[in-house]
Amino acid sequence: MGHFRMFRVNQLSQQIMEHPKRRLIKCFCRSNRIGAPMQSVNPSFKIMLTALVALCCSSCGPHMIIQPSIKPYRKLMPKMPSNAVPTHGRIETLTLMQSRIVKNPLPQTNTNLHNGEIYYQYYCLMCHGRYGDGNGPVGQSYVPRPASMASPKVKAMNDGELYRKMLIGLGHDPVMVETVPTDQRWPLVMYVRTFNIVKQSR
Repeated sequence: MGHFRMFRVNQLSQQIMEHPKRRLIKCFCRSNRIGAPMQSVNPSFKIMLTALVALCCSSCGPHMIIQPSIKPYRKLMPKMPSNAVPTHGRIETLTLMQSRIVKNPLPQTNTNLHNGEIYYQYYCLMCHGRYGDGNGPVGQSYVPRPASMASPKVKAMNDGELYRKMLIGLGHDPVMVETVPTDQRWPLVMYVRTFNIVKQSR
């Protein structure tokens, strides 16, 4: 058994010596009689040798930093074909100039108003409250408080301005742009228009 241990230590030490970056280990092993029988090797040296062998094994393997990957700003995306067109898309919001001239394209029908009320409950009620007075359960904790839909400032907005403020106004950007689908926006604007002092005081 002693001869086998000495053979195994010699084998491991030979593997260490063959690594091009282990010259310091080679000098260290020579000075500590690496080829001596296990019975004559200092116990502390055995521990150090084991640690060195483990270090060699771990350092010879692949590293996570050395792997094929796309680094930020280091690879250009392929160019789109010249005749490519989008198959779907949407207008995220209106520009400031567009908002001043755009009107709600939907007719004011009971169906559109009903849908707008449903969408208001989805996206607005928790902050602006049931009656649009800014007294919703979440809005009460905001500073400043959410605007009242019946305020003169809101009433003075045209449809396009209200549409724009609804999406990118204070406290809305970018959540509302990413949350409210385009087909639900104009019914929502239409329903907000129905808020008045009578509703607010209920």
